[in-house]
Order: sequence, then C-alpha cells, then structure tokens
Amino acid sequence: MKSRFLSTSLFILAACFASGAHADLASMLRDIDKQAKSDLMNFNKKLSQQFGLPLPQVDLLLKKVETPSDAFMVLHLGQMTGKPPEIVSDTYRVHKKKGWGAIAQELGIRPGSAEFHALRRGEFALTGERRERGERYERRERREDRREREEREEHGHGKGAGKGSAKGW
Repeated sequence: MKSRFLSTSLFILAACFASGAHADLASMLRDIDKQAKSDLMNFNKKLSQQFGLPLPQVDLLLKKVETPSDAFMVLHLGQMTGKPPEIVSDTYRVHKKKGWGAIAQELGIRPGSAEFHALRRGEFALTGERRERGERYERRERREDRREREEREEHGHGKGAGKGSAKGW
C-alpha cells in the first residue's frame, strides 16, 4: 500500500515538473504571438534584424508556418544549430505535431544539453538584436564537458581486475 502511494505521488510530482517546464516555453510562445498580432510589421523587422534574414524571406517563412511564434522558433533553432531556415522549416513541417523538443532533436540538439534545457525553459526572446550562433549555449556546453571530464578523471576507469557479470563464462 505504501509503495503504491509513494509511486503515485512520485508520478504526480514528475508530471507537475514536466508541465511546469513546458509552461515556460508555451508562455514565451504566446507572448511572441501577442507581440506579432499587435504590430506585425515591427515583428517582421525584429525577426529580420535578430536573425539576419531579409524581410521578404521573413514574410515567406511566416506564410509557411502556422503562427508567428513558429517562425521565431524556426529561426532560433536554425541559429542554435547553424542550419539554414529552409532545412529547419522542412523539419518543422514534418515533425510539428511532435512538438519543438522533437524538432530540436531531429536537428541535432541533444536531450540533456544546455541548448535543449534552454529551449524547454524558453530562455530566449525576440529582441531585434543580432547575436552570433549559440554563444551562450557554447559556453554552457564547454562547462558541462569540463565537469564530465573532471568526474571521469576523479573516478577513473576500471583496471580490468573485476569479476564482471558476463553470463556463460
């Protein structure tokens, strides 16, 4: 009885955390859509400036996607991965029902990476200011790589003297 209660409680707790992470991205996308609906011309200019895309290409992209926030995400994922908007929009078209996490994975963003976590938390904004490809994320990944390397060095590799668990030997 206790184990059933505990497992149910843990499941509910995990579901709450998962929905909270999704709410950040969802609220960020809603804010972008509101911003676009209030002033579409300014929105287009900001996309053009932030991602270095000519206005006619921004207009074309907005016609290919369902919402203005989807256009922002296509351009942002393109910036994060270094892929052109055409490839990202094709991936979006094929996988849009699976969500932005699945699209990011298809584009090569590893689950658990700093970029993937930033995506889930909605840690980006439409500023209209140009940034180079993923500079913040690259710093985070270098820190994560360094931590992993330090952990490996601290624990070391086995020396092969263990008995192992191979069956049939």
